[in-house]
Amino acid sequence: MLEWLFHNVVQVSIATSIVIVAMFLLQPLMNKNFTPKWRYIVWLIIGIRLLIPLSPTVEKAPVTIPLVSQNIEINVPVANNTDISSQRDITPIHSEPIAEVENTPVEHTVTLAEVLPIIWIIGTLLFLAYYIIGYLVFKKNVLRFSDEVSDEGTLNIWKDIKQQMKVKSQIKLIKSKKVQSPMMIGFIKPMLVMPSTEYSEEDIALIMEHELIHYKHKDIWSKLLVISANAVHWFNPLVYIMRGRLNADIEMACDSEVVEGKDKEFRKQYGETILSAIHKGKESGTVLSTYFYGGMKAMRERLGNIFDMRGKRKGIIALCVVIIAVLVVGSTITLGNNSKSNSMTIDNIALIDAGYSYGIDNGHIVISLRPDSYLTNSLITVPLKVDENDPNIDFSDNHVYFRDKAIYLSDKVIAVAYDDETSKSVKVLVTQDQGKSWTTADIPNTANELSFNKIIGFSSIRDGWLVLGSDVAMGHQQTRVFQTSDGGRTWHEIGNPTDVYSGIVTGAAFANKKIGFISYRYLDDPNPVVYRTTDGGKTWTKCNITIPDSFKSISDYASASSLAFNGSNGVLQVTFHNNKSELNGKPVDVVVRYQTSDYGKTWTFDEKYNLALIWAQAWSTRDGRARYEIMNNQMKQQFIADQRSDEDPNIVYFTIRWSSPWVERYEIEVDGDHAVITYYYTDSGEETYRSSEQITFGTENGRVVVSGYKEIIPLEDYVDTSNWKKITTDLFTFLVPPTWSISTSPDGTTVYFTQGNQQMCKVSMSYYDHSKDISQLFGPNAKMTGKVVPLSGANYPIYGNVVLERTSSIAGKVSVTNEYHTYVIPQEGNVAYDFVPIYDRALQQMQWVARNMTFNSDNVEKQILAARWAAAAKNRDGKTLYSLMSKDLQKKTYDAFNAEHWVIGQSSPWIDDYRIELSSNNATITYAYMTSTGFAGYYTQLLTFTKEEGHFVVSNYTEPKYMENSDIGMVITFSKDSNVYILQRKV
Repeated sequence: MLEWLFHNVVQVSIATSIVIVAMFLLQPLMNKNFTPKWRYIVWLIIGIRLLIPLSPTVEKAPVTIPLVSQNIEINVPVANNTDISSQRDITPIHSEPIAEVENTPVEHTVTLAEVLPIIWIIGTLLFLAYYIIGYLVFKKNVLRFSDEVSDEGTLNIWKDIKQQMKVKSQIKLIKSKKVQSPMMIGFIKPMLVMPSTEYSEEDIALIMEHELIHYKHKDIWSKLLVISANAVHWFNPLVYIMRGRLNADIEMACDSEVVEGKDKEFRKQYGETILSAIHKGKESGTVLSTYFYGGMKAMRERLGNIFDMRGKRKGIIALCVVIIAVLVVGSTITLGNNSKSNSMTIDNIALIDAGYSYGIDNGHIVISLRPDSYLTNSLITVPLKVDENDPNIDFSDNHVYFRDKAIYLSDKVIAVAYDDETSKSVKVLVTQDQGKSWTTADIPNTANELSFNKIIGFSSIRDGWLVLGSDVAMGHQQTRVFQTSDGGRTWHEIGNPTDVYSGIVTGAAFANKKIGFISYRYLDDPNPVVYRTTDGGKTWTKCNITIPDSFKSISDYASASSLAFNGSNGVLQVTFHNNKSELNGKPVDVVVRYQTSDYGKTWTFDEKYNLALIWAQAWSTRDGRARYEIMNNQMKQQFIADQRSDEDPNIVYFTIRWSSPWVERYEIEVDGDHAVITYYYTDSGEETYRSSEQITFGTENGRVVVSGYKEIIPLEDYVDTSNWKKITTDLFTFLVPPTWSISTSPDGTTVYFTQGNQQMCKVSMSYYDHSKDISQLFGPNAKMTGKVVPLSGANYPIYGNVVLERTSSIAGKVSVTNEYHTYVIPQEGNVAYDFVPIYDRALQQMQWVARNMTFNSDNVEKQILAARWAAAAKNRDGKTLYSLMSKDLQKKTYDAFNAEHWVIGQSSPWIDDYRIELSSNNATITYAYMTSTGFAGYYTQLLTFTKEEGHFVVSNYTEPKYMENSDIGMVITFSKDSNVYILQRKV
């Protein structure tokens, strides 16, 4: 975090410096044409920008400034036996330090890039301390040798000036022997400090007016802001110069306001007053006050400003130009060889439970970083051809194909290490844009040395590691370690631990470029075997990690495997093997986690967290033997009774849970003597669920065990919508999966949800009569199977999984189809919403879209009203049109409708299709007219709405009018196959 912050501060400093230099170069022009107040505001904006350590950078910035070399190293002695002083939230409660690195002297090597941020933050703190302490000491001395002004003449002047300037705040007026020039001090309780020098009444009035302008402008706060910016950018000399320029412009802005509209005599008197007031103040003052003395040059400039009676611009347009310049310059500069994101570290701990996956599809390796991996466009394809005809590979078991490959998955970097049969060497494919582009790198000196196993990973976007292991012989393996510092484009070999320990590698990880770990399979040490380097692989030291005493009863030996780091925090996954278990004569293996917060110098093992972890893993694998091993005796007896076979009492199954849905992941929260475990499931249809349970801890025979458990949330339908997006239209607000989009039908009453080219589902609006039952929504020839079940957790009453059995007859043949519907029926209004899945695996997501939808009831009602009107017009149904009208309109039109026997329009041309556009209290309907010979043109009709008895009705309408211009956004397309004309919006 500190490196990232320093990186951004330097980038902002460089970009803003360009603007500062430009301002200095343009200073003569600005002094001539713009007021000091405008210049003061410009410096203030630049100061604010300096305090914001973020820059909007374009994807490929045109200006790149190289970073300091990452290869400059500093060796720092490190004490090994350092206690953990703090843990991140990844460390469970009740951790006890049980493991540390062996007491061997080591040196920790840090790069200059790691040291500079520390130097910067120390410099910032020292800078602030210097000015803040200096201000407090100065203020204390001023007050110690001061008295409140009691002279009635001075107080009367003070009162009059405050009234003239409309200052109502209580501002103390004091005299002090410790100041030689008038000044305003104090942020919360300001006070005007006058020196003991005697002034004339005219001078006192001018001094008071000057200082009160400072007060009204909040100039002390402005100086504090710029001092803060200077502290953050203490290494930039231009910021010091800018601060001095700001102070000068503050004084000149104040002077200009005092002399505004005054003649030369007044300006002369004011100039003399300023000179007499400050000429003795060279040796005292504080930057956090209105005290100012900039030397003879600054005073000449200030007097010149006082006597400058030319009209000057306020510079609003120029101010906007400066603001834009600050933003634009910042976005066109990047620090380092790549974009600013290159300095971002990767949280590899979060990846342990991220659920990312990979497999083989259509002759390629495919990767999914999302749970909806069944959707083709959510998969990332690796440009590595898979020979599915290779007789030596069993593609029915993907593990066989991936056994000699390494794949690293994160949302920032994806990497694949593999043996290239053509070059007979190891290669690495890397993408940093989720598969849009890939780089290929050859691992040096690996020709004809194809590796038996590989482990690859990245600690940041630029820093990665690759561990290669040779064939295994007599339980030993040759190991080589490689690193990259440029995002995987090039790799170099570093020292490896083969000479120190030649066991079989089971895991590896680097916390940064220098600190790394390799774990090994069990050989002759029952404890986890992990080696650590702090010098980039030059030397390796064995970590002293042991099995906790309370877990030795369920573990004969342990194998260290995966490691993951996020900065100084790390997780080590270890498998405990129990060959002594008598459960079905098979060993019971469980996976536990050790944790560190000091780059692996010491490791902790939380007993309660790991018991909960074992308990959760058993539910995931359906293997109840692991749960049995950590229960107290009472629970064991009950568990055996529940698992014993009814047919053969000698058989105990130890199988828990059902086969589907299966557990994808789980979350554990430990709180005292309890832990809550939340499970997330999926099934073959890609639907997802959730449940949770609570377990209780106790002690038995000197060790912590599980003494009870209970279900908190039964298995329930659940979809994680945390990354869903919100889509708002005139009618609706939908929460949908991030890759979904929507479109509407021409009449606006149906919304289609699509993903890429695949339609997922649709929702149709229709009129709903609350006095009737739900069957009014089913349509013809349909009956419901089962019951209507309301769903919980929705914005409106919702009924899901409604199955309709619809019968149709074509050419004398009767067919029956099943349809799945979800109905949303709000109690307000007279509209219902019918959700229907188009893609069968979108059913659950569709129901969660339905749960979260909201609508604009007025607009929806008007859209339905317009659609019903247009449909009636197409069908020449005058009775329906009449029913949609207001009472007044019905009176006006009754005779005309009745005279035509409630049939409207003409038999030819007829309305073939229509489109509706809603706006405020109107709707425009565009009809496509047809005759037996073809298209007869577009006609538009305007409906006007009003509310009557709580519902919208048509209060007025125009007769359909021919559209003269046939290109007004509409076209007609003709399908020869179906002999149908289709009305579309012109693109």
